[in-house]
Amino acid sequence: IIQWDLTQGGLFRNDLMLLDLIATNNWSRPVYFANPNSISKVLNVDRFCHLEGVVYRFKPVPADEYMKRVGGVDADRSYEVLMHKDARWGRLNEKDVVVDRESSRNSGMAKQNYIRLAGALLSEGKMDSVVAVLDKGLEFFPKEKFTYGPDMLFWIECYYQAGATERANQTVKDLADRYTQDLAYYSSLPNRFLTFYEDDVQESMAVLQRLMQMTKQYKQPELSAEIEKVFYDYMSTLQLK
Repeated sequence: IIQWDLTQGGLFRNDLMLLDLIATNNWSRPVYFANPNSISKVLNVDRFCHLEGVVYRFKPVPADEYMKRVGGVDADRSYEVLMHKDARWGRLNEKDVVVDRESSRNSGMAKQNYIRLAGALLSEGKMDSVVAVLDKGLEFFPKEKFTYGPDMLFWIECYYQAGATERANQTVKDLADRYTQDLAYYSSLPNRFLTFYEDDVQESMAVLQRLMQMTKQYKQPELSAEIEKVFYDYMSTLQLK
């Protein structure tokens, strides 16, 4: 039996349609959602959604360790889908394909599927599989095509926790280099223009600070010292402007 507590004062037509679908289907055919977030505003559907690679299967069983709005992860099925030899994301990772801004922006959801699967495998102690999943994600979404952002912090932490220290360190360097270049640009601007980039500066500094903390936590003193120097150099430079 599935029980829901309504999170708002009433049901909309799409909610009634969902309830009718569940009642009449009676689990005779699988029900999938592209994104449980869009249908969880009134009914807590996310608790019963299990990620299977790129879509969410609705089951009459609450997901283990589910995240609000995005459900849980079926690690076995997700691994089968995302790591299949025929898995493709179009030709986005190929050299002759230009990735437009919109495709790059939307890649975040696809990359999130890999990091969520890696997290689920970590909790199961399948370290080799964790590394394989992370590597596959970076193969499909390389830094040359998809600019690294704060989401890569989760990638790095999973690499460290899985024991793939060299891969983690390289990703740290790549992410730090991206934000160091950004800070070099911001610090070159006159003050009247710099104010337009305050949020970007804060993001850059926050990511470098987190990288500094992570490399200390996972006992990478030399790398941590390099990032720490960059962090405080730009902190001083930007404070003086």
